[in-house]
Amino acid sequence: MTDSASEYVLDAPYTWQFFGYQSPLVLNYIARLNGVPTLPLDRPFTYCDLGCGNGVNCNVLAECFPNGEFYGVDFNPEHIANANGLMAQGGCTNVTFLENSFEELLESFLPKFDFIALHGIISWISEGVCEDLYRVVDRFLKPTGLLYVNYNALPGWEPLLPLVAKIKELAADIEGDSIAKMRGVLGPLATLEFNDAPPFKDNPAAKYKLSTMLKDDPNYLVHEYLNSVVRPLKFDTVADDMAAMGLVFCGSAEPADNHIDLSVPAEFRDQFPADEEDRPRESRKSQLLKAGFRRDLYCRAEHRGRGAQSFDDWVFFDTGQWEQEGRGEPTNEDEILGAVIRAGADGSRNIAELCEALKGYPKDTVVDVIHRLFAEKYLNVAAQKVLPVPTLADSTLPGQGLRFTAPLNLAIMQKLFLADGHCDLASRIAGNGRRLQGMQALILVAVHDVGFDAAPALVRQLIDHFKITWHVKGKAVTDPVEREKLLTQTFEAFLSGDLVKWTREGVIEALPPGAPMPAENRISPMLA
Repeated sequence: MTDSASEYVLDAPYTWQFFGYQSPLVLNYIARLNGVPTLPLDRPFTYCDLGCGNGVNCNVLAECFPNGEFYGVDFNPEHIANANGLMAQGGCTNVTFLENSFEELLESFLPKFDFIALHGIISWISEGVCEDLYRVVDRFLKPTGLLYVNYNALPGWEPLLPLVAKIKELAADIEGDSIAKMRGVLGPLATLEFNDAPPFKDNPAAKYKLSTMLKDDPNYLVHEYLNSVVRPLKFDTVADDMAAMGLVFCGSAEPADNHIDLSVPAEFRDQFPADEEDRPRESRKSQLLKAGFRRDLYCRAEHRGRGAQSFDDWVFFDTGQWEQEGRGEPTNEDEILGAVIRAGADGSRNIAELCEALKGYPKDTVVDVIHRLFAEKYLNVAAQKVLPVPTLADSTLPGQGLRFTAPLNLAIMQKLFLADGHCDLASRIAGNGRRLQGMQALILVAVHDVGFDAAPALVRQLIDHFKITWHVKGKAVTDPVEREKLLTQTFEAFLSGDLVKWTREGVIEALPPGAPMPAENRISPMLA
């Protein structure tokens, strides 16, 4: 069902996902990359998430940036209750959640904001409600503020409109709440797809979308497809709306989209000269690539031309992707890429120091390579220098345990990890959420709860409890001897890999040798 005023699903909450694109650190990076001055995040700033859902983003980012003052706004009472519950359990003191419509927000006494985020909003509300939203943005965004907005985009989303119409048609005949309706339409849709009937006939985009829907969280699907308004938008339509507020496009929160050579096929790149203005270039690029989803950044027009800032004090660190791809030693063609990754991998240097260490290469070249490596996900940006390599993996390990550095991270693990198999934890070092998932995260839970010595036994219990089947190269490992060998290998990889990474990023720290984990802080269901 939908609320008559908001036209939005209210009987099912949104997912508990975290979206790292919304970090003020990422938004600052994109803005500065495109010549927009940014404010330092180690000083007080304000941030508002309009349509904050269950408040995961606001809570995690508030923990990441203690100098920030965060506000989350949502009209759904369940969302705000969930957000406040996580805030209370996690002990966040610099975040406030408000249960308001956009129209009601216009009568409030909120501060002006340095950052406003609109995640999953404008494609799912009517033009009238969107007008109220834009009035809120225009009133509360500072002259130097940044606005993040994402939306389903045309022309890429156009082939999916018949699918949305069919979903609504089928859902209308199904009894129950929105979740029941969404689950009920998947079977009939699969039958239509199997028979190559509309909306799937001659529509590969709809066929692919159905394949993803069958794996997606129903709580995501109801908000994506069952709102009374599902409104994909052209880039120019959004840009016109922003221009009416005096805002101009200043980059994409998808880092690669800010680089023509990474986002446009080679045969079309000569159509996008470097000196072309942002808006016409982005409009033509969106049409050419048939974009179906956009993550855009806007700023006040008068702030756009105030001059570029240096990246000298910015810190980047290795994501591990280069090694995961098995690229090994760099070839002559990408020698500087490997040199930058090796020199900056540990996150102990800022760009100025990195350039000094690589003074055999021109500074502009090194900086350009860093931007490219970040866009291609070989480097992460950090809010501060990464911690030194910890002593957790040395001879003092036996008898030690781990704890989360922030109560919020423990709260997230207790609430979300064992339910979903993954979650994102706050890192003040990274200035963003850090994803925990898979078997190494399960090992972390075990070490956290019972220490290193007893962890392997608890991992075995967790595997049995959750009926987890390990797969190697797509094949299930069922032989007990092979499973035990795999567990040993994974534990060793944890000690030298994720354990060090998560400690250096300030997510976890060592307990004193012999110190037990308090029972109320345990995560494993058989110990909680």
